[in-house]
Amino acid sequence: MGATIKDIAEKTGLGLATISKYLNGGHVLEKNQAAIEAAIDELDFQVNGFARSLKTHHSMTVGVVIPQLDNLFMTSIITSLEETLRAKGYGVLVCDTSRMESRESEVLNFLQQKMVDGLIFLATGREAESLNAVLNRRIPVVLIDRKIERFSDTLDMVLLDNYQAAFDSTMYLIRRGHRHIGILAGSPEVYTASERLRGYCAALKEEGIPIEEELIRFTGFTTEGSYRETLSMFSRGEGPTAIFATNFEMTLGALLALKDLGRNVPEDVSLIGFDNLQLARAMQPALTIVSQPVREMGVRAAALLLSRMQPSDTKRPPETVMMRARIVEGASVSQPPLRAMR
Repeated sequence: MGATIKDIAEKTGLGLATISKYLNGGHVLEKNQAAIEAAIDELDFQVNGFARSLKTHHSMTVGVVIPQLDNLFMTSIITSLEETLRAKGYGVLVCDTSRMESRESEVLNFLQQKMVDGLIFLATGREAESLNAVLNRRIPVVLIDRKIERFSDTLDMVLLDNYQAAFDSTMYLIRRGHRHIGILAGSPEVYTASERLRGYCAALKEEGIPIEEELIRFTGFTTEGSYRETLSMFSRGEGPTAIFATNFEMTLGALLALKDLGRNVPEDVSLIGFDNLQLARAMQPALTIVSQPVREMGVRAAALLLSRMQPSDTKRPPETVMMRARIVEGASVSQPPLRAMR
């Protein structure tokens, strides 16, 4: 039979109330904390988390809802979230909606049944109607990487300035002489994709370059979709002289398609990708990429949620944190080939 709280009391000489207070996250004297922790280690005491959550109404767990688990950005965000939350004693339950809005309600209902203390949410679509039930139960929620307009005045958000990242990337290509620039843009109903497309179009417009609809391709954020759409860009005529791929999976798809087409990077086609700085530097040629502050985004979202889960923080106005990406230069962008400059 496992050790009990009474065993810890006998070992430390402290009262049950003091030990219970510590186990439930309360503040105790430093010397008492040290004695309790030493007894817990020696006795191999295991806290009954379920029983504690029923008593305190706190499970010390946080739910994280993401659209897609097999995605580098998502897994990187989860890593930074988990590290920050674990340091404060919270466990993390991660749920994947497979990019289906219809699954969001199912996933959120599951997390409510698990009595999560808070929620970090990456919406699949633009409305996130399924969040209403969570908010009605006063569960704190922080949105990350997805802006949902109707929650702008009520929820904390941590966002990337996707518009500026795409604008800067497109201008980077334009300043090197490119006029026929393709974009692999994810899915139009997703906030990040629409903002990146908006930045791309704004840069072309500012420079007086016509927008070529056939060079705007929606890929579903996947390597397979990007591969298919990149091939299609070149199925009629010469195709673009440069491609802007707006996530890492799409960057890989574009590279594979260009290889199969026999187009060299950057001699035939220049390429700007997204994320995974380490792998981008290891490629030949090293990729020019847009690098998101992924770790900082996760840490900031976790910090906002930890703050919001404190009873004293309920009246704080919602905060929107906007972060900037940066372009990391590699060797995948050059002047366009002569045939495009005639």
